[in-house]
Amino acid sequence: MKSNFPTESTIRQYLLGQLDSQATLESSLSQQMLFDDELSETVDLIEEELIEDYLDNTLSAEDRKAAEEYFLRPPERREKLLLARRLRNHFDTKPATLAKKTLGDPHKPGSKATDGVTDPVLLAGGHSHFRTWCELGMMVLILAGFLYFLHVRNNLQSQLATIQKNETRLANELTQEREHSAGLTKQLQEVRPPVVALTFFHSVFRDNGGTPIEIKPWTERIKVTIDLPGSSSRTFDVRLQSQSGQELWTNAGIEGSAGNLSFDMPAQKISATGKYCLAVSSRPEPYCFHARVIRN
Repeated sequence: MKSNFPTESTIRQYLLGQLDSQATLESSLSQQMLFDDELSETVDLIEEELIEDYLDNTLSAEDRKAAEEYFLRPPERREKLLLARRLRNHFDTKPATLAKKTLGDPHKPGSKATDGVTDPVLLAGGHSHFRTWCELGMMVLILAGFLYFLHVRNNLQSQLATIQKNETRLANELTQEREHSAGLTKQLQEVRPPVVALTFFHSVFRDNGGTPIEIKPWTERIKVTIDLPGSSSRTFDVRLQSQSGQELWTNAGIEGSAGNLSFDMPAQKISATGKYCLAVSSRPEPYCFHARVIRN
């Protein structure tokens, strides 16, 4: 027997639900039953022994209570118990009936002893005896098929439970990985922010080049804010132009509010270090700035 094979006592406690205080052992035994055919067959035999002990009333009071409250709760075990009880009743009644048919009743008038004389009653009893054993053989075959079906169904149910447990574990691991990935993305954005700010204040002369902005490889957008005090327009058209006057990007109908104009501009439109200007509709002069582009 394998060194890690559980004892019969442990298996009986497992079947009677008496390992609740040893959750690790109970889980390990359940997993082992799925992949060890020898253990699975042993469990089936002990399961049948428990049913026989229950019918013989040889279980202790504690084990009998556990059998009724835990072991016999599954429908397939109740079916086994019912079938075993019916077989017992059949075997208990057949011998007496068979003896009467074979030997006759010696207390009845006309009964003859079987002293070598061929008696029609004896012959009839022999045929009945043969038929009885045929019936018993069929019942054994049916019982064996039924027990095999229960064994296969139990294995499938256990495998399904294991698959569902693994799916739940994988789903939890996937959720944890997503949360971890979101945390790493947030940390990366803090170290490498995808947005840079470009602000033009009314009090600062707007064509002095301003504070240079840096366009790094991970920069995706430029957050532009322009101070427009006293402006009567509510919507503005904006054009990004290179120092040579080439139009690089446009956005029409941008809503302004409270003397401010805010919008996002794609950083990819600025491809080289140099001076760039934003032309805003209804404003007489452009808003220029210096961009430093870093590619590596």
